[in-house]
Amino acid sequence: MTSTMNQEIVGLPGGPAPLTDRAPLTLQVANPAALMRGLSRVLGAACLLGAPMLWRFGGSGDPVLLAMKVGVTVLLLVIGLAFVTAPRAAPAPEIQFDPILSELRILAAGPDGQLQTVMQRRYDTLGNVLFHPGAVTVHDCDGSVLLDLPLRDDHIRQALQRQLGALSPC
Repeated sequence: MTSTMNQEIVGLPGGPAPLTDRAPLTLQVANPAALMRGLSRVLGAACLLGAPMLWRFGGSGDPVLLAMKVGVTVLLLVIGLAFVTAPRAAPAPEIQFDPILSELRILAAGPDGQLQTVMQRRYDTLGNVLFHPGAVTVHDCDGSVLLDLPLRDDHIRQALQRQLGALSPC
């Protein structure tokens, strides 16, 4: 299974840990859906609070104006409820580099929301691994890109170089 991750790596789950040559390295991919979920909740709350505020403004007893206020109030309530009750985002995928088992694993959320292994490859079945400034690209034996990982942390990049740098292409 070919997978390309063009998302930003935010780092190690649970904070920094000592990186040794034999320690498994787990990276979490940044999840922009969490930020969007927070923004949609704020927008939903603003719509829900704005709906009754329409009635604070005075106005004539014009039936057309009252009908418009009712329509806008109902619309704001429906939109606000839709934004506030939006489903929770799936957990961010994890990429695990395990030198003990010599494996690369990608875990992503399954239908039940739990992380499941979606790709598992032994290091000796990987093709070329290229280290760029601020990124690493892992290729399959046929030359296709398996992973394209932007990395901001030099410690993580160095740990990956220690684990994957000695790989010989297929």
